[in-house]
Amino acid sequence: MDGKQLFRVEWCTLNLKRGEFSETLSTMPPEARKYGASVACGNRIYVLGGECSGDIFCPDGKFNNVHFHNCVFYFDSARPNCGWKRGPAMLVSRETPSAVAAGGKIYVFGSTRLSEGYFAEVFSVELGRWDLLPEPPVASGLVPESVSDHVLLDASRSRILVHFKSNNSLQAFHFHADGGSWECVDPEFGLWSQASVLEL
Repeated sequence: MDGKQLFRVEWCTLNLKRGEFSETLSTMPPEARKYGASVACGNRIYVLGGECSGDIFCPDGKFNNVHFHNCVFYFDSARPNCGWKRGPAMLVSRETPSAVAAGGKIYVFGSTRLSEGYFAEVFSVELGRWDLLPEPPVASGLVPESVSDHVLLDASRSRILVHFKSNNSLQAFHFHADGGSWECVDPEFGLWSQASVLEL
């Protein structure tokens, strides 16, 4: 369309017992952006942020202008006939963020230098509200864009493990009712492979 490629993303379900995928559960709306993050929380699938190539479906109406988004879309699998809905926007625009869900909340980390000062944020599904997370207390060079592609949920210890490419440190965010806190697990953790399996 006008020389710009549009992306189509279809969502399916996987039956773990049979190892079979269902027919298409839903097709993501064209307003949802590429290079966003996807995360499931309860019955809902959320798509967070991403990059806009300036196509005619830009949620902000900024056509012919490449930029990042803070838009949020969600699909409730318990109410599939309702289709995709637009949720409360994040506090900052984020491209290729990392996200994980725990305890009815969605935690989003990283992006680019443009989101500096907004390193990470959390969304309460019940309240429908985004809040900033405190920044890690450690070390130089911890900019939002240095967060690795994946963060890991360590639910048994109520924490999220976050790796930083800028200094190869491994940090843990402990989520609590009081807003949470950071701990440096290993200041020289090394490289974080996408295929890594951690024994914690």
